[in-house]
Amino acid sequence: MKTVIVTSATGEPLTLREVKEHLRIEVGETAEDDLLNGLIISARQRVETITNRKLMPQKWDYRLDEWPDEDCIELPFSPVQNIGSTWVAYKNSTGQIQTLSSTKWEVDNISGPGRLCLLYSEDWPSDTLWNVNPVSIRFTCGYSTSSTGAAEEAVPAAIKGTMLKLIEEMYNNRGTIEATPSAVMSALAPYRIWKF
Repeated sequence: MKTVIVTSATGEPLTLREVKEHLRIEVGETAEDDLLNGLIISARQRVETITNRKLMPQKWDYRLDEWPDEDCIELPFSPVQNIGSTWVAYKNSTGQIQTLSSTKWEVDNISGPGRLCLLYSEDWPSDTLWNVNPVSIRFTCGYSTSSTGAAEEAVPAAIKGTMLKLIEEMYNNRGTIEATPSAVMSALAPYRIWKF
């Protein structure tokens, strides 16, 4: 199973202003803006790795070597927003790309991790598959944009608060490589999606 980024995160859950206020840096002081913007990205990526969640909307391809024995395929990241109607595809043994009709499956975006599940009485295709990464699912994940605001508003406040603590830790310990603090790991534990 492999993942390939198609479209990177659109924006960040925290603004530069929020980070400066947390660190008590004057908003008009711009000398460290590049550093702080980098720390925002780094903190988001670290939180995403720890939780197996994507915070901001992004598009991924998930590649499999075969169809599963079960009726559902667990997707690698949550929360799942959607899977395009033409983005469940596979390559058969002759190299032709086939699309699995969206009338045969549905998205379970309630479960964590999200899943692609066959509808009742449907089966995965029985074609002989290409030998390398023949099954491809393109999906959009990240907290979804609400009708009243931007996607960053949908990211839970506890995650954003933990990101601020992580940014503060990285800012105060520049130049040293530190393990993720245990307080950060504990704060993110309720949001972690476990995979076995």
